[in-house]
Amino acid sequence: MKIACYVSVLCFFISACSAPTIQQKRDSLLENASVNPYSSTGSQDKSIYDTRAKLIQYGGETPEFLKRLTDKCYGLPYESGQCAINVYSDELKTKQDEACDKESSCVIERETKSAIDNLNQQYYFVMARNQYDQAEFDLNIRALCKAAGIGQRGGISLMQVEYDVNQEPGLSPEVRGQFREIAMSCWTLSKNGIADGTTKIKNIY
Repeated sequence: MKIACYVSVLCFFISACSAPTIQQKRDSLLENASVNPYSSTGSQDKSIYDTRAKLIQYGGETPEFLKRLTDKCYGLPYESGQCAINVYSDELKTKQDEACDKESSCVIERETKSAIDNLNQQYYFVMARNQYDQAEFDLNIRALCKAAGIGQRGGISLMQVEYDVNQEPGLSPEVRGQFREIAMSCWTLSKNGIADGTTKIKNIY
């Protein structure tokens, strides 16, 4: 009888102290990631589960992924939830990019969006850094953008556009870099069917 009791107690402690499985670690991380840190009532943010569901659709939640996830995030004292969100989001983006690479229309759409985002980012930087000369810079940026598009349609390569801006005299190193990015973005937009890239410049005010 005593032996049976000892065995029962021993089994209890062994099961209680056994290491959690990788799935249990994942579930713990998902739970931590779903807690809304800005809520005083402890409400949950389910976006991590949406991200996971999308990743599963791409076949991305593999044993290898779960090992990377738990090795990186499990056991972190405070940031395990945010770590899990980042790992899931990064893996989903990787899988989406891999799927996009197989479709030419998706590649063009992604490339166009990136060019538009970069064009507007550089335009904003120039305007913010040159507040007293915004009208002149706006004129030059739009002329440069249109010229890059015309050049693309005339057979000038992207490398040549980059070289020409790099060799243009009278520009500060910072502005030269911004103008180069703008010209390359407008060249890409022309390549993808947007002849006048200036139509994609957003009003920042």
